[in-house]
Amino acid sequence: MLTGLLLVLPGLARADQIAYADPPGGYSRPVALGARVADEPRDEPPPPQTTLPAPSPFRLGVGSAVRAGDGTPRAGLQAALDLGQGPAGFRLSGTWVRVGYEDPLAQYTGELTLSLLDRGRLVPTLGAGAGLARTYRVDAAGQRAGGGANLGVGVLRAALDYRLPFRDADTRLGISATGTLPVMKGDDAPDLAPWLLATASLSVGF
Repeated sequence: MLTGLLLVLPGLARADQIAYADPPGGYSRPVALGARVADEPRDEPPPPQTTLPAPSPFRLGVGSAVRAGDGTPRAGLQAALDLGQGPAGFRLSGTWVRVGYEDPLAQYTGELTLSLLDRGRLVPTLGAGAGLARTYRVDAAGQRAGGGANLGVGVLRAALDYRLPFRDADTRLGISATGTLPVMKGDDAPDLAPWLLATASLSVGF
């Protein structure tokens, strides 16, 4: 019996040194007989992330507008075209307030714009430019009456856009406030104080 034990013990000693290859799946086999199994953590795939598309070179937006500055706020409509993919760009817009009612306004402007954090979800933007505003009046029958004028205006705008999580289109919800200052007018134009246009819009890139 003693002879048999002497033959078995060297074999156990050699087996204690045998290493095994790691099986697939990220777990390791025991490296020694009788040792505790050391499991390596499995690499989990990263959670899916919603990536935003690159800013579009052209974005068309429409929304509602409110004019304030000379008494009762007046509601209207705005349409705009934004040009440019980088932080700097250009914006063309038209705003129509109370068209067909008393004391309406039509305003057309062009702006140089500067967008901050243009690759993020929230995009603050500053714009400055100039344009043409047309004020006129209508009578009780809805026809244009005297007292209207074409005005040259300067504008300063602050906006904040939220980029919606769509992968295929640069789609944004935005709000903005535009201060308008009459800077050029004819002799027969009425005296107008500066006014503010507040807008909420949806724009889609293409």
